[in-house]
Amino acid sequence: SEKREELRKRFLSRLAVEEGRTEVAARLGGLSLLETEHDISQLEWSPLVEGYRADYRRMAQRLDTLLELAEGSDTGVTPAEIEKLQDATVDYLRLVYARKNLLERLDTSRQDEVDLRIAELEEQIQNAPPALAARLQRAREDLDRTREHVAQLPARDAAVAAQLLTMAETFEELYHRVTADPAASNVSNYLSEATEKMSIEEELQWAAEA
Repeated sequence: SEKREELRKRFLSRLAVEEGRTEVAARLGGLSLLETEHDISQLEWSPLVEGYRADYRRMAQRLDTLLELAEGSDTGVTPAEIEKLQDATVDYLRLVYARKNLLERLDTSRQDEVDLRIAELEEQIQNAPPALAARLQRAREDLDRTREHVAQLPARDAAVAAQLLTMAETFEELYHRVTADPAASNVSNYLSEATEKMSIEEELQWAAEA
């Protein structure tokens, strides 16, 4: 229908023009959305995050069904709420990309080497003249910050992985609840609560600091 087509156009337009979002899917597989006609599910995803492809496909399929529901007059699902769910599917990809980066960072971190360098500096500081000791101390402080940063990577990754699971499960629960009774009076409230649970900005910010 015209209503559904308009929703799709607005969604695809947002994907195509918003800075960074097109690149999210492209970086997952090295292809642009234009090359795949916006079909993100066809991208060859990085092996590190391949497991999330099925969840994304299911979310996209559920969204398609909810788009059809929003067309009807006897439903509490509005186009504005569908737009929020569309944004959530894009945010899911953004978070998958963030986890890909975290996993790569974990794979290349050199905690043992950092610890070794700190131990060496501590020994050198004890035997160095004051001027040199001060410079070595600053280097040690830099390595301390690096060690603390690296030590936080597993926690950052765990938080992102947990939010990805929350998003997929929330989307699935929302789908079944809405399709069971799309005309229910509390559908709108439930949709708002669900989209709030799928917010990712805090996790993205924490992941970006890795």
